[in-house]
Amino acid sequence: MAKSSRLSSETGGRAGPPSASLTCVPTPSLATLPIRRLTLRDLTACADLSEDRGWPREEHKWSLLLTAGKAYGIDDPDGGLVCACAVTEYGPRTTPVSRPSAWCSSPNVTPGRGSGAG
Repeated sequence: MAKSSRLSSETGGRAGPPSASLTCVPTPSLATLPIRRLTLRDLTACADLSEDRGWPREEHKWSLLLTAGKAYGIDDPDGGLVCACAVTEYGPRTTPVSRPSAWCSSPNVTPGRGSGAG
C-alpha cells in the first residue's frame, strides 16, 4: 500500500505528519503595524536593514535621506525595522499650489516580510 502524503499548515507546508519539534510562532501582519516617520535616531536600524538585504550599509547615504527627505518605516516587534523608504522632493515650487517632483528611494523590506509592505 502506498503511503499517502498531505500538506498541512501544521507542518509548515511539508508533506507528512506534524513534527513534535515544529514550533509555530505567529507573525503579526504588516497591516497591523503602524507606519512612522523615521529620524536620524533610526540611522543604524536603516543601515542594518540594508545590510540584511545584501546591500551596502552606506550610513552616509541614509543620513542624507533621513535629513533631506521624509523617511518612513515599520518597526519589527522583535527589534529593528521591517521596512523603510525615503521620499525626497526636487525641482522648483513656483506657486503655493505647485508641487515639486518626488523620488521614492531605498524601498527596503526584511526578507520574508515583504507581503503588503509595498
